[in-house]
Amino acid sequence: MRSIKLKHPANWITSIRLVSSFCLFFCNPFSFSFYFFYLLAGFSDIFDGYIARKTKTESEWGSKFDTFSDFIFIMVTLYKCIPYFHFDKWIVLFCRIHIFNSNRERYILKNIW
Repeated sequence: MRSIKLKHPANWITSIRLVSSFCLFFCNPFSFSFYFFYLLAGFSDIFDGYIARKTKTESEWGSKFDTFSDFIFIMVTLYKCIPYFHFDKWIVLFCRIHIFNSNRERYILKNIW
């Protein structure tokens, strides 16, 4: 069984982003608590890479953990905020087509190259 690699300070900072994202999910959008956890997650995103480079503890696992935490943070933020913005139908259609094409191209490149 693999052990969780949270022994480096940068990974602890990245884990703050995951916890903040979880808290964001239960906050009312645009409330004080929402802004607090949003800023906490944002600053953790800024400092985790900096700390990893300065302490020379960069790792492949840490990079993947950072990317995963970024993805969760962005998805929770979008899930909570998008209902408050009104978009024209053509913008939504454009985004769906772009996401579909990006996924298709990634699949093709992965399987061909």
